[in-house]
Parts: sequence; structure tokens; C-alpha cells
Amino acid sequence: MKVTTQYILYILFIGVLLNLSPIIDAFLHPNIPYFDTEHIIVGGVSGLIGIIFVLLWIRYLKRERQSKAKINDLIYNMNDGFMVDNIYGDVIFCNTKFLEIFDLCQNDIDNGVNLVDYVEKGYINIHEERHKKRISGEPVEDVFEYRGIKKSGERLWIKVRVSVIKENGKITGTQSIISDVTKAKENEIMLEKANGLIIEIEESERTKLAYDLHDNFGQILAATKMHLNSIESTAETKTIDDLIESALSSIRGIINQLHPKDLDNIGLEKTIENLCQQVSHSKSLKILLKCEESFKENLLSNHQRFYIYRIVQECLGNSIKHSKCSEIEIILSIENGEIIILFTNNGEKINEGVATESSNFSSLKRRTHILKGKFKLKNNRDNNVGFEFRFPLVID
Repeated sequence: MKVTTQYILYILFIGVLLNLSPIIDAFLHPNIPYFDTEHIIVGGVSGLIGIIFVLLWIRYLKRERQSKAKINDLIYNMNDGFMVDNIYGDVIFCNTKFLEIFDLCQNDIDNGVNLVDYVEKGYINIHEERHKKRISGEPVEDVFEYRGIKKSGERLWIKVRVSVIKENGKITGTQSIISDVTKAKENEIMLEKANGLIIEIEESERTKLAYDLHDNFGQILAATKMHLNSIESTAETKTIDDLIESALSSIRGIINQLHPKDLDNIGLEKTIENLCQQVSHSKSLKILLKCEESFKENLLSNHQRFYIYRIVQECLGNSIKHSKCSEIEIILSIENGEIIILFTNNGEKINEGVATESSNFSSLKRRTHILKGKFKLKNNRDNNVGFEFRFPLVID
């Protein structure tokens, strides 16, 4: 309705208010003339009240229109895409940025668009499942990323922040803020690849060093020991033999830490157990290793076993160097499709910023990213320092 039409209606409404009370009074008292003083006073007061009411009404409607205009202007000109869909996922409203992100035009929206049409095939099922749960009122994550497709067929990465819309307590759809995070995601993927390459180079150098120790120093010491055993045994040769055996044992330990062959021979749990025993014995620490029943090693890939071992190994090393602890607890489990490592010690507390920025944890973060996992600090109420690692059991 146009503004001029509204004002005409307001004037007519005022006219009715000015005459309504006198007309009713005249109808109830037909013997009194219509333009009687009493009728005029009652009509004037009624009309004045009506005018005030209408003016307030006009002011309210004007402010409402201004607020709506500001909101619409904000939505249409925001830097992110904005869209509203119904319970079926059909887009019923969007701003220009949303159209730009997916290379759409308003005619596409008018002809009917469902956001699932612009989701990459591998993400469709999870997208539909999320929407279904959200519409039914079930708890579901409201911030997530997925791989999208533009109308032109170009692939992009999308970040979505979504909330439900309710009318009279009933969910009628959702509203979403949609961001194109393709550049940031590509940088993240490149960083992950770089981290993976750094770790691979580190492991390659470790393996090379392990073989060098075994093939050179190990064999030299073994040959020396054999030669010594061929000589007549004396107290002095016995002492030398013990020193050589000790050196060989140390070299075997170093080789195993550099390149843990035990992972293939005795498995992850037993290898970590041996590592804990070695550290506990050499550093006088109390170390408790607990593998929950849910932790089925046969579900892990060789890649996962290797990096989980490295993470535990590095946590032990950091605890010994920096935390001044006397007790360590390691718990391995698998829950809801995630591999979980809980590592706690009774040492000095670590600030979360330190855990995020310190170079002491950079390798841990790289290994965690390689397994597509998350790593966070957890200081508990018993003043213990804890680290929680979570990795998807199945990596896409």
C-alpha cells in the first residue's frame, strides 16, 4: 500500500472519530439538536484523542519501516551471504552476496533453488542429515564447512553459521550466514601438506640415522665384542665386555626410538608400554598406561599407529623436560568414530597460550594436523596438566 493511500485512510479515520461520539449521542437523544454544545464538546475531545492516537500510530509505522529498511540494507550489503530456507531446504530469501557466491541470479531463486543442489556429492548426505535433525529440533553443530559447487561448476569451500527460525514455537526453517573460505581453506591444505612433508623429512632422517647407527657403530661394537670374547677372559676384558654390551643396548634403544620397528612386530599398545617402562626406569617416574576396551588396534591404519606412537613419545619427552612431574597417565580409547589420547601429568601448569604458540608443541601440532585431528590443553581440578588429542578413525 502506498504512503499517500495510508494518509488518506488516516484522515478518514480521524473524521469518523470526530463524529462518532456525537452521532451515537444524537441517536440516543434524538430530541437534542445535532450541533448542540454538548455534542460539539464530546466530539472535539473524542477527535483530539483520535488524532493523538493516529499520530502515534503513524510515528510507530514510520519507525517500523525505517527499521526494516535498515535491516534489509544491512542484510543486502553485508560481506557474507545470507539466506533463509524452509523446512524442505528451499531457499525463500537471500541477499546479493549469496547470489554472487554461487553465481546465481534472482530468477534462479524465483524458479526454485535448494542449497543441496550446490553441495559437492561427497557432502550431500551429511548436509541433508544436518538439516533434517535441525528441523526436528535435535542438537546439531551450527558452524561447519563443506565443499560447494557454483552454478558454473567451479568448486569452492563454504563456511556456514546456521540457526533455526521459529513461529509460535514451531520450527519453520533456518537462516544461514554463508562465507566463501576457499582461499583460507586452500592455504590451510597447503600448510597441512607442508607440515606432512616436514614430518616425512624428519622421519626419513631418523630412519637414515637409525640404519647408520645399526650398520656402522652397532656392527663395529658387535665385532669388537666377538673379538674380545676370543681373547682369554680376565677381569679387565670382562669390564670392557660389559661396557660394550651397555653401549650396544643404548644404541638399540636409540635405534628403536628413531625408527620403532616394534610397531610392526608387537603392535602399538605393547610398543608404547615398552617405551613407558624405559622412561619410567631411567627417569624414576610413575607412568600409568591404560588402553580402554574400546581401543581396538586392528581398526587403526599403520599410518595412524606410527603417528600416535610419535605423539605419545613426544608428550613423554616434553613432560620430562618442562613439567617437573613425578606421575604421568596415558589413556587410549575410541569413541564415536574418534581416536582419543588423554595425556596428563602432575607437573607445572601450562598456559593455553603457551601450548598454542610455543615451539615445544609445534611438532605435536604438525603430527595432529597430519591425522586431521584436534589438540587442546586441559588443566583439570586436581591441578594436573592434561592434553587431549582427537583424530577421526577414518580419514577421508
